[in-house]
Amino acid sequence: MKKSQEIQKTISQRESHLETTKIIPAKKLGILISQARTTKGLNQKQLSSQLCISVQILSRWESEREIPNNLQISKIEKTLGIKLPRNTKSKIDEF
Repeated sequence: MKKSQEIQKTISQRESHLETTKIIPAKKLGILISQARTTKGLNQKQLSSQLCISVQILSRWESEREIPNNLQISKIEKTLGIKLPRNTKSKIDEF
């Protein structure tokens, strides 16, 4: 395969991926975490242990009483093998 054909194939694959990627509101983050956890066959205690957090914190995230920060979201993504929306609100915006 020629290099230009390989490049075109890579571009097509990336465009296809972008078309299927959906933006999910942050308020649905807890539901996504819970669904991914149950799909992986994990209970809250097992996942919280893998993330090195308490079960109570995970419960707060899943019930959307609290939102994990971007570092925590990254750990969740790696552990569950999913992509989650990020918290884009900066500390400056909070004042």
